[in-house]
Amino acid sequence: MTPIRIIATKIGYNNNFIKYVNSLTRTASYAHGFIGSNSYWQIGTNKTIISVSDWTTHDNWEKWLNSKERAEVHEVHKLDVKSEKFYALIKRKDTNNTFLL
Repeated sequence: MTPIRIIATKIGYNNNFIKYVNSLTRTASYAHGFIGSNSYWQIGTNKTIISVSDWTTHDNWEKWLNSKERAEVHEVHKLDVKSEKFYALIKRKDTNNTFLL
C-alpha cells in the first residue's frame, strides 16, 4: 500500500470560507485512511488556501472526496466556496533521488 498526498487549492468568497476549510479538516480527520494535513494561505490573498493532506491509499481519499460527510460540510458552506481543485500525488520510487535546494 503506497500512501498518497493530496494538494487541494480552495478559493473562497467571504470570511466564512475559513470555517469551511476547518470543518473539512475536522471531518476528514475521522475518515478511514486519513493520516494528517496542513493548510497554507497563499501569500497576497486571504481568499486562497492550499491544503496538503496525506492518505493511506488513493481509494481512501476518493471515498472521502465522495462521502456523505464531505457533501454535508460542502452543502453548509456552498455559498462560501468559489472553487476547489485537487492534485493526487504519489512519491517517486527511484532510489536515486536528487536533493534540490
